[in-house]
Amino acid sequence: LGASYCHFRGFEIDGEVGTEDPTRPCPYYKIGILARPTWGYDSEGNPPLPSHHIVIEDCEVHDCSSSGISFWVTLDSAIVNCDSHHNTDELTPTLGDNADGFNISTTIYWDDFELRRTITSGTPTNSDPSVAVHSSGNRIIGCRAWRNSDDGFDAWGNDAVVLSSNESWENGFPVLSPSVPGFLGNGEGFKLGRGSGGHTVENCTAWAN
Repeated sequence: LGASYCHFRGFEIDGEVGTEDPTRPCPYYKIGILARPTWGYDSEGNPPLPSHHIVIEDCEVHDCSSSGISFWVTLDSAIVNCDSHHNTDELTPTLGDNADGFNISTTIYWDDFELRRTITSGTPTNSDPSVAVHSSGNRIIGCRAWRNSDDGFDAWGNDAVVLSSNESWENGFPVLSPSVPGFLGNGEGFKLGRGSGGHTVENCTAWAN
């Protein structure tokens, strides 16, 4: 989703992790719901615009091979009363390290977009690596995350995320098998780390992560 002023309500998304055909291109790293910026510079040289004012409400996302619900450079948006569980990337080279229940991802530098576009199209582009944007003004309210291979709620490297009345349990374990050699899932109930801080965590509960 590279758009703004959207409200999604009442969806169930089943990523069917573990059932992919490994011979197909890009069979892994499927995110259940992803809000992201527009892709690449436009014809007038303007950088990508972050999505904003998105609400995801009353949704259940499970069995994805990456994070269940992710805001990737998203502004002033909210996730409300959603469940995200049994998401795992343990079958991929990251060995469980990327599949969170809820993820509000870190600062993106626009040259990252240009590098990917260059790789995809084979056409070199110019970009200013100093042009960057943070995810900010986002809220996760009344949500539940359990049995995800990495963290329940991950706000790593972001500014002022509000986490209110959420529950996080039994994250950081393999989902599809009892054990995975070299498993890398962190298993934080609520990961805040790095960034400028200013987060608000209220009435939240974490256990058995």
